[in-house]
Amino acid sequence: MGKEWNHTEDMDKVSNHVEENVPAAASAENKNDYFMSKEFFEKVLRYRRLEGTAASYMGIEMTEVGPGWAKGELEFKEYHVNPIGSVHGGVIFFLADSVGGTAASSRGSRVTTANGNIYYLNAAMNPEKLVAEAVELKVGKNLLTYDVYIRTETGKLVAKATMEYFSLHKEI
Repeated sequence: MGKEWNHTEDMDKVSNHVEENVPAAASAENKNDYFMSKEFFEKVLRYRRLEGTAASYMGIEMTEVGPGWAKGELEFKEYHVNPIGSVHGGVIFFLADSVGGTAASSRGSRVTTANGNIYYLNAAMNPEKLVAEAVELKVGKNLLTYDVYIRTETGKLVAKATMEYFSLHKEI
């Protein structure tokens, strides 16, 4: 199935960029500028697109990220369905969690899911793809909260999730 994934080794490769480009002695203003830069958000996308992760195996592609928001999509595959032929609710939740986690990562820290609540509003019957967009609700010292909207490629709202992430206070 390809190269075995080594999370520590791969994350070290991705994290080296900050040390090289934002010296520890940099002013707070320079660091804030970096954390709002296109370069930083490209790094977040690389971090969230690592091969060998659950999201990559599921087929989730992070497409955009900015300060406190993210977009991603899932191309429909026949193994995403439940017995009635619609996209399985667990797959939809998985997409919401992955895109919400990317939005939370845009704040500069590694995060882990603390809580998630989802409302399934319409069945996703054979869509070409599902598109998810996460928007920030609140950023606290330790917890970050996002609403995630999941739609079909035609714009039909399939689900809305509220996701909460715990900051590990480790730079990505």
